Amino acid sequence: METSSQPAHGAAPPATPESADHLAIRAGEWRTVFYSFAVLNLVTIAVSFWFMVRVAELDDPLVHAAALQKFEYSIAALGLLVVGSILRGLRVGRQSEAQHSQHLVAQALYAASQQDLELTVSARTRELANANDFLLAEIAERERAERRLRQTEERFQLLSQATHDCVWDWDLEKDTLWFNDAMRELLGHGASHTANMEWWAGNLHASDRERVMQGLQQAIGGGRRLWADEFRFRRGDGAYAYVLNRGYVVRNDDGHALRLISAMTDLSQRRRAEEELRQAKEAAESANRAKSEFVANVSHEIRTPMNGVLGMLELALGTELTPEQREYLKLARNSADALLRVINGILDFSKIEAGHLQLETISFSLRSTLEDIAGAFALEAESKGLELNCEVASEIPDKLLGDPGRLRQILINLMGNSLKFTERGHVTVRVAEEARSENALRSGNQNEVRLQFAVSDSGIGVAPEKQQLIFDAFKQADGSTTRRYGGTGLGLAISRQLVELMAGRIWLESSPAVGSIFRFTAAFRVAEAPAAALPQPTDLRGVRALVVEDQAGRHEALDAFERWGMLPTLVRGTAEALAALRQASERSIPFPLVVMDLHMPEVEGFRLVERIQQETQFADPRVILLTSAGRRGDGARCRELGIAAYLSKPIRQAELLQALQLALGRQQTNHDPSLTLITRHSLRERRVSGVILLAEDNPVNQKLALTLLAKRGYTVRVAGNGGEAVRLWQQGSCDLILMDVQMPEMDGLEATALIRQQEQPSGRHIPIVAMTAHAMTGDRERCLHAGMDGYLSKPIQSQLLFDAIEDLLPAAAAAPATTATAESLPLLDKQALLAHVGDDVGLLREMVEIFNRSAPVLLEQAAAALAAGDADGLHRATHALKGAASNFAAAAACQAAIELDELAQSGRLEPARGALAALESEIGRLRLRLAELAGFEQAVSA
Repeated sequence: METSSQPAHGAAPPATPESADHLAIRAGEWRTVFYSFAVLNLVTIAVSFWFMVRVAELDDPLVHAAALQKFEYSIAALGLLVVGSILRGLRVGRQSEAQHSQHLVAQALYAASQQDLELTVSARTRELANANDFLLAEIAERERAERRLRQTEERFQLLSQATHDCVWDWDLEKDTLWFNDAMRELLGHGASHTANMEWWAGNLHASDRERVMQGLQQAIGGGRRLWADEFRFRRGDGAYAYVLNRGYVVRNDDGHALRLISAMTDLSQRRRAEEELRQAKEAAESANRAKSEFVANVSHEIRTPMNGVLGMLELALGTELTPEQREYLKLARNSADALLRVINGILDFSKIEAGHLQLETISFSLRSTLEDIAGAFALEAESKGLELNCEVASEIPDKLLGDPGRLRQILINLMGNSLKFTERGHVTVRVAEEARSENALRSGNQNEVRLQFAVSDSGIGVAPEKQQLIFDAFKQADGSTTRRYGGTGLGLAISRQLVELMAGRIWLESSPAVGSIFRFTAAFRVAEAPAAALPQPTDLRGVRALVVEDQAGRHEALDAFERWGMLPTLVRGTAEALAALRQASERSIPFPLVVMDLHMPEVEGFRLVERIQQETQFADPRVILLTSAGRRGDGARCRELGIAAYLSKPIRQAELLQALQLALGRQQTNHDPSLTLITRHSLRERRVSGVILLAEDNPVNQKLALTLLAKRGYTVRVAGNGGEAVRLWQQGSCDLILMDVQMPEMDGLEATALIRQQEQPSGRHIPIVAMTAHAMTGDRERCLHAGMDGYLSKPIQSQLLFDAIEDLLPAAAAAPATTATAESLPLLDKQALLAHVGDDVGLLREMVEIFNRSAPVLLEQAAAALAAGDADGLHRATHALKGAASNFAAAAACQAAIELDELAQSGRLEPARGALAALESEIGRLRLRLAELAGFEQAVSA
């Protein structure tokens, strides 16, 4: 086997030169030992010889023999020692020589590998040094970690002792618990800080124990880090404290739970505070409810007599009065209106300040709402000679979800201010879509829309330094005692807060002596159902219409024309209108319809109509004349020129549609449209009359509603409470119910719910309009939720009442009143008449007697007014006769009265003479028939 010349790793290093000396020393040591033994033996022999000599001197042979034997033994031992020493010396010598030879060989090998060994040792030394440095670093890092751990433990101990919470540490492996001093201070337990989980669980309330322990085990076994729960923990005195426990589960790298460090917070004080807060909240809510009930009762108690005051003033103004009496009554009505506005403003402001005013979310028609508002200001604008316009962008959906009542309140405040501070010029309401709301864009819900309303006027304007002041409560631009314009200063403050409730803002752009623009934004949602108030007629599609406008901007009728599929052309002024008519005639596509304003700066509307009629090539278009300020004699002038319709601005789209259909001959009529002027009044007269059930317990309100509705041409039946209203409805003799909400025995909500419940099997649905004097937040929603179809707040305004009724009753568009003459209609409807009086013959007889007394007087008044040329007096008498006849369901007499009334309204007194004779004839026939009917029924009953 070959051996490497290099020493193996781990072998002993080769012998050094000092190894030979070591061998020599060992050989010398053996020689010294040998010589020492030899000398010792020689001494022993010498002693033995001396001893033998002394023994020989003795005479005892036994002693001589023993001494000789010992001497022989000593010589033998000395010989053996000498022989052993010689042999040992020889062996040591040979070993020394062999070792000396090996030493020489080792020296040679050492000399050969000394350089490599030095390199290996050097590398090994470096490795050991690096390992030593790493080990020192590890030791230092461990020392630092241990130091940090000690600091953390010290910090944890300090924090656990400093906190007011009860901190506890559960060692899961040893099942031991450690607590800080707060366990004793907060929960009253002993000084011992150690326990186990069994002790901890035993202090849980029995009702909480299972839940808490189950949650704790789920946190530990489920791999969660955090655990929290609220429960009851027993104090040292045995009482239970509500505590909030938050814990953290400490786990090793394998996820095994080692410890649970947790803290318990005593919630007893918070629980007491919450209980006190709850009691205070209940007390505040109770006081709040009491305040709300007080405000509601105050509102009801104020509005009920105000309803009577305003209603009776309106009725009185409709009677025969001297100029002085009429002036006094108008002043009283204006004062009552002003008082009602102040009351409403104060009530609304108090609700807003108390945070009680909330917005409703119901479906409503935007355009109808604006038309109603504009219509309410039409007379005031007309009396001041102002142009009142209302424009809604065509892309804005009509059916919205929001609070129309509050929107109406804002616009009424703004439009009222504009009319108050504007002496000449115009007041215009414009509505445009500002943007889809941020919430809609963020959520992707395109059913939300943000609208911008602008109310502009050409009034006195507001100085820049006053423009922010006017939105504060009880502040006005002119706050002096000598100010020209009155008011409480609440309107704009309330409007600002209402706008903010609608997620919008309000601001003013104004210049003194130039005018003002009040702008505000509001967010609404688009209703899913289409607007029922916007009809989509198919018979007007493709009809070309020339619209003549005198102002820059978009004509208010254009949007409706485009929606109905018509082809409108807008021109500015007379010259453009005539040019457009000539061009259309030359191209053989004449305009069948021309819509123009009466008052234009260049040429008045009547003059433009005359010029159109002078041009024979224009094919005699039908003309609809619009005016914002009607004048006496305009009706007669329209008839002379053959104008088809004369409508007041702002225009209701439903009325505009009906006027278009009548003017263009889309509906069958027995009269030449050129002879029958279409007016707002005549359109309303074409509404189908019906029987209205009035559920009202207040006698004044009963009288007011009866008079208003009878003058309008409706037959009215009265119920004093909800139960009576249900019984009358069950007889099936009414077309609509006006339901007061607050009534004795059974209120309006209960009665409505009962009616709706009984309607379900048959599928019928009678319109019900709520009337209430509360007008509080949520009243509208409660009424609609109960099944009502409309809502009116008292005091009842006659126009709003009529609009609500006519919106729910079928219009006469399908069968207009002008399609029939008095001769073609039945004298009376016996069944309806008997239903009207509830089959009460005595009541019928009384009504007939009253009618027989009043009808001749009214006919005499009508004849006297006609002879005197008093169109207004003729209108009042005819209108009263029509109301009286309607109580007996006398269709022929009512129609004769309507025809005479139309002539009186238009100022055509010459043909009115024949109409009056026809009315006298119908009244005479009716009186005879009523006498027969009353006498016949009396005989039958007998």
